[in-house]
Amino acid sequence: MWNLRKMESNCGRYEVELADAVERATERGQGLSLSAELASHVAGCERCRQGVESVDLSRALLRWGLEPAGGPRPGFAMSVLAAVRAEEDRLAMQRTIFWRPLEHLAGRVALGACAAVMVLSFYVYVYVAPQASGQSQDLTELVQQPDTQQPQTPDEVLMSLAERNNVR
Repeated sequence: MWNLRKMESNCGRYEVELADAVERATERGQGLSLSAELASHVAGCERCRQGVESVDLSRALLRWGLEPAGGPRPGFAMSVLAAVRAEEDRLAMQRTIFWRPLEHLAGRVALGACAAVMVLSFYVYVYVAPQASGQSQDLTELVQQPDTQQPQTPDEVLMSLAERNNVR
């Protein structure tokens, strides 16, 4: 804390006593208590007085640094919550100004798309579906149906086998 070796030569005899006083004050957590002879020497010696003052200042700063910080002032939580709500309201207002017209437009576009899908569905159901079912009957008539008749006699079986071998 304080370098006692820098004392002048006539301060040497007070060096040990002053170091003991500083250590006792530090252990007890109290102020520096000096004997009458040491106190008169410190009062008369500029260098020793500055040393004692620096020790006292160091101890005060150390105590101040070790003390717990005081809690928040009364109403701190309420003021923080009020500031948060005000900021949320401000941001909500900004979003409303920008997004509100787009929300209305998106709703109208969605409603129009829904109406278009319904009209197209009705058109397909009424006009396109009956025509397609009529065409499907015509297509089945155009396609030749395979002969699914089973051979009845042994000669027919042989002929069908001969026809299959020629196809390959």
